[in-house]
Amino acid sequence: MPAFFQKIIAFFIAVLAFFGININHSDIDVEIKGDGYEYSIDYEDRELDIKFPSNPTTGYSWSYKIDGDALRLTKEEYDEYDNPFNAAGKGGEKEYEFTAVKPGEVTLEFTYLRDFEADSDRTVFVVKVSVDENLRISVVSFDKVK
Repeated sequence: MPAFFQKIIAFFIAVLAFFGININHSDIDVEIKGDGYEYSIDYEDRELDIKFPSNPTTGYSWSYKIDGDALRLTKEEYDEYDNPFNAAGKGGEKEYEFTAVKPGEVTLEFTYLRDFEADSDRTVFVVKVSVDENLRISVVSFDKVK
C-alpha cells in the first residue's frame, strides 16, 4: 500500500479515536416541541430528569406509571414559571427525577389529563430507558403517543 494511503488511513483512525474518546453519553438533553410546548428529558449517568409543561389551575395534572424496577422516583415537584405580575393561571413545569438502582429496562408512561372527567383530552408520553451494569442510564425512546 502506498505511503500516501497509509497516512490518510492513519489520519482517519486518529480522528475517529479522538472523537470516540470524547464522546460521552451522559448529560444528554432531548426536547420535543409541539403544540406550543416544550417537553424535555435530561440524563447524566445515574439520574434521569423529565420536565413537562403544566398548569394545575386548569384542572389538568400529570401522573406516571412505571413498568420495571431499575429506576426509583427520587423527586416529584411543580415549579411555577416566573410570574412578576402575579397573573392568575400562570403555568409552570412538572418535574420528575429518577435514580438508577439496578440494571434493567424500564418503561415510563406520563399522562396529562383532568382525572375528574371521564372523556378528558389527554397527552401521553412513553419513555423507554435502559440501565447498564454500571447503573448508567440510556434513554432508548421518548415519544409523544397522544
